[in-house]
Amino acid sequence: MTISDIQFSPDEPAFFSSAAARWQVHGPAYEVHPVQLGAAADRCFERHSAAEVALIAAPFVSDAPDAPAVLVAGVQDDSAGATATAAIASTAAPQFGQPEERPPREIFESRVAAAVEVMRTEQDTPAGDALRKVVLGRQLRLPFTAGETPASTQVGDPTDTPTAVAARLREGLDAGNGAGFGFTIPLGHGGALVGRSPELLLRRTGREVESTPLAGSAPRTGDPVQDARTRQRLLSSAKDQQEHLYVVNNVARLLRSVCSEVIVSDGPEIFETETMLHLGTRIRGILNPGRDGTVPGAFELSELLHPTPAVCGTPTDRARQLIADVERPRRYFAGLVGWQDRQGDGETAVAIRCAEITPRSVELFAGAGIISDSDPSSEADETLNKMRTVLRALGVEQDATGHRRAVSSVGTDVTNVADGSDGRVDWAGGDGSIANPLPEAAR
Repeated sequence: MTISDIQFSPDEPAFFSSAAARWQVHGPAYEVHPVQLGAAADRCFERHSAAEVALIAAPFVSDAPDAPAVLVAGVQDDSAGATATAAIASTAAPQFGQPEERPPREIFESRVAAAVEVMRTEQDTPAGDALRKVVLGRQLRLPFTAGETPASTQVGDPTDTPTAVAARLREGLDAGNGAGFGFTIPLGHGGALVGRSPELLLRRTGREVESTPLAGSAPRTGDPVQDARTRQRLLSSAKDQQEHLYVVNNVARLLRSVCSEVIVSDGPEIFETETMLHLGTRIRGILNPGRDGTVPGAFELSELLHPTPAVCGTPTDRARQLIADVERPRRYFAGLVGWQDRQGDGETAVAIRCAEITPRSVELFAGAGIISDSDPSSEADETLNKMRTVLRALGVEQDATGHRRAVSSVGTDVTNVADGSDGRVDWAGGDGSIANPLPEAAR
């Protein structure tokens, strides 16, 4: 593990908030590759004796060549970003162009159908070898152009468009749903990861640890009667209960390897966001101290759990390989974000309901857990419903069919594209077809 000797200085602070803590840190940032989170936190604190906390964004794949983990070390600074916020408020909203849906819906549905076929074929295979669940994801790219900004605007200025988009997204997410885990982590090259995750990966307080995995979802309608029916349907759904159980069993098993006691709550409960309902189970444990009396820190423990079947699948290695074979690189989507202090206490959240802000676009992601009972059309709907959290915060709405309607000044309907900007064919066969939606090794 190495921490880059070339650190970068973010123009805006790193931010993380939850019911337990609120951190806003303006300090040096480091790119860490390959990712070893516990060691990286220790190194940050060694380099910065005054730092009281480290904030992190880690990718889905620990050795992703184009997405190193980013750590920001420093002290609490409530004034950080105040000038930027005031400046952004005086600028025009950015204009969003035609979004690009990657992959197109029909290709995604074919992937789901193929994965379902694999799982049904392997139902009689020993549990340790058979594919039981895989999380397949989709991307929506929203290009943007600046509104009216001062002629003197420079890259990194608070009114620079990517900076303004990140600030507006954070503001919209906070206004739409104050619960969960809000975060803004600056990335290199002027980018940022911004989101509000509903899912606690891990919280450590002394020897106590907690995780609340979410799996099994349904959209909210805003109608109290209909949403009440959806809650009951979700709680009684055999498909969603099975998907959820895969995740809970995996997290509990991993925590038992480092805990003297693990308590799993009786059955899942409903966790709500502005747009979605989720099945969630609270899992608590007491850490075993090592020979020196210490226990692992929050980042090291998070690395033990990540990725859970909630964002990857089961068995983990099998699902992760299938994802690598058929998806574009996820980068930070379904990775983790969070904080850790010098004592090792901290919390991390799964990096979902988020977007990566680049100099020219907003990159949204969402996934759906696929098991043998999954319906391809319903799973495609689920990915778009999950994207609604970020789209609404940006002033853009997207319905389950993939069409967009304006809440503020935006473009027209979504355009489905099969070719990625990097020249590779996106989620399709080598000729652009969908005849073989999964690679032979995964079928």
